[in-house]
Amino acid sequence: MRVSLNLIKKYVDLPKELTAKQIADDLTLRTVEVESVENTSEKYNNIAVGKILEVRQHPNADLLRICITDIGEKEPVQIVCGGSNLYQGEYVVVSKPGAKVVWHGEGEPVEIKETKMRGEPSYGMICGAEEVYLDSFFPPQDEHEIVDLKGIKTYITDKNGQVKINVAKLVPKTYTAKITFDGNGIYEGSAKDVKVVVKKAKAKITAKKKTFKKSKKVKKYAIGANKLSYNRSARSFYAKFSFNFISLIEKFLYLHKYKPINVKIMKNLVEQINAQIEVFTTNASAQVEKNNKAAGTRARKAALELTKLLKEFRKVSVEEAKK
Repeated sequence: MRVSLNLIKKYVDLPKELTAKQIADDLTLRTVEVESVENTSEKYNNIAVGKILEVRQHPNADLLRICITDIGEKEPVQIVCGGSNLYQGEYVVVSKPGAKVVWHGEGEPVEIKETKMRGEPSYGMICGAEEVYLDSFFPPQDEHEIVDLKGIKTYITDKNGQVKINVAKLVPKTYTAKITFDGNGIYEGSAKDVKVVVKKAKAKITAKKKTFKKSKKVKKYAIGANKLSYNRSARSFYAKFSFNFISLIEKFLYLHKYKPINVKIMKNLVEQINAQIEVFTTNASAQVEKNNKAAGTRARKAALELTKLLKEFRKVSVEEAKK
């Protein structure tokens, strides 16, 4: 069984000057035999978190990319990588020259050196999970996938041992969640990896049943004549008023699907035409004989009214003739 030294320090007040080797020797002499001491921090010497600032195609290799990466040094460095999930702004695990990694998760650790790949300089290596002992935290989807640290979040359970996670902004896919229990005075620490599938929700619109009643709208028409004043010709006013009133009657009858009596309409039109002819004759003569400009205006106005009345008479006359 492997036991963390930090876990032991939770229950035993150890002197700070004691090394892990000394503690192991004391435990062997007084309690149980310690087979080996492993310093896990040594695995991550010269390994840093980097941010990819730029990704571009390698000029001499289709499957390789050139990544300009910020690893916390004075200037960004260039690293050649064949990862399948590289993108600008990604946080990655970078093994600097001198670091030791397990190449593709197989064999003994290999020391990383600054080198050239297909003619392009490469400072270190952008690592996959199996190469830096992180495969339990970041299970790779394919052998070329590198560790993407940008999406990592840590949640601490509440007093009921639960966490609330907002999945509204998560991309639909399968995620890996590592559940870790540090242990207490009764139970030992443990960890478990679980798969969490986030699926795209289907939109569903629901509404309560509602009955709509159809209402009938009735339009009411009121026909009336206001008291009007006039200062020219009584006949001209009468003709105009009579014509407008007749038009209103026609519209009213049409809207209510009553057939107007064309003979009566024709009689009214004849009366209006005769009145306008008289107005036109009187005022036209006054303009010609006495050069009365006002009379000329009235004559022209009467002529326009006559044109309208004659057209209306012709229309009604044709309809009557077709019966």
